[in-house]
Amino acid sequence: MEYILYIGVIILMCLFVAAYDYFDNYRENVKEEIIAEYMRNKQQKPMNTRRLLFETLWNLRANPKADENGWIEFEYQECRFMADARENTKCITVYLTGFYEIPLEDIDMLATMQRVVNATNHDMHGTCTMLYSIYRENGYALVHGCHHFLFINDDPDREGYLTFVLGNMLNTARSVCKEIEKNTIH
Repeated sequence: MEYILYIGVIILMCLFVAAYDYFDNYRENVKEEIIAEYMRNKQQKPMNTRRLLFETLWNLRANPKADENGWIEFEYQECRFMADARENTKCITVYLTGFYEIPLEDIDMLATMQRVVNATNHDMHGTCTMLYSIYRENGYALVHGCHHFLFINDDPDREGYLTFVLGNMLNTARSVCKEIEKNTIH
């Protein structure tokens, strides 16, 4: 009698293992089919980040234009931006150009600007980078903002995302301007 019970348990275990293998293989096949379908769709829909950025900027009424060097220039909230967006990448770089001008003769203001820019970069942890450029022949330095970020077609709210990034850059720029003014010896 005990042998029948053991044989029954062994048969049930074999059935369980067989069912597990069957469903495991089925799950793997479905997974491979989903991946294959994704790859087919991805190949049919080539990534064009540049076109996507132009389209999004038009929707934001930022009037984008491509310059002779391939940069995308646009205005947002009355500020001038430039973007580097290539066709086959998922990331773009946006610059808020020359939002603050400092005369080179004002050494105190230049030193303050350097401290504020460095402190801002340290505090922002890379989300929005501030930088400056010196134009000796014109006699001034300009402060700029830069942000490098992911920009993809699959984002359900591209306009909202880009609006957030540009707004963050503008807020950071305003903060830098206020700090320079506040800390400059007049």
